[in-house]
Amino acid sequence: MRIKHIYLALIAILLFSCGNGGGAKDGRIFGMGDDYLAVVVFNRVKIYDADNNWKELKKYEFTLPKGFKSVFGFGECLAVVVDTKVKFFDIDDDWDELTENEFTLPKGYRSVFGIGDECLAVEIGGKVKFYDANDDWDEITDYEFTLPKGYRSVFGFGDECLAVVVGDKVKFYDADDDWEELTDYEFTLPKGYNSVFGFGDECLAVEIGGKVKFYNADDDWDELTKYEFTIK
Repeated sequence: MRIKHIYLALIAILLFSCGNGGGAKDGRIFGMGDDYLAVVVFNRVKIYDADNNWKELKKYEFTLPKGFKSVFGFGECLAVVVDTKVKFFDIDDDWDELTENEFTLPKGYRSVFGIGDECLAVEIGGKVKFYDANDDWDEITDYEFTLPKGYRSVFGFGDECLAVVVGDKVKFYDADDDWEELTDYEFTLPKGYNSVFGFGDECLAVEIGGKVKFYNADDDWDELTKYEFTIK
């Protein structure tokens, strides 16, 4: 599976939809880049470092704006949905708001999440529509994706893939191959899971039983037990 190095998951990839496809409310978890987990507790986002035994990085704690609906990782930023807008805040600049990048959500959307570090994906009307951060949020109509029947949620995985939850499976579709399904990478979710999202460029993260467990796409979805994270 050709999934490029991303800084989104700092990662969408993504939470289990906005609702389940890249967003979070109180107690929810998502990835940021290759190394961080973000946990929403009331009106704050707490950041934990995978490379430092999941130490909490207190200097990066972020206070969410009033009225937020959801939050997810996007490149080096947090993306926060407030009313009909997605607002971006830069971790490398003391969480300054990037007002010039504000995105207006279309009416009737179900979820919004990042894919790679340059696109927003919006789930709406049984489809996923893509918008380019480097082109004033123009819609990339060539990449519109029709979701399969019976899907539960959708999120980004790496720079090039969508992950779709159908029943107890996560199915993967490749943007660079006309959204062909990558059947060799289908993942079976464990019973009792709460959420699933992408982490870094090759892992799925599954929230279950008060923990986050990680599974490696390039190793037949073997569990990476040493990275297990206990939700505090």
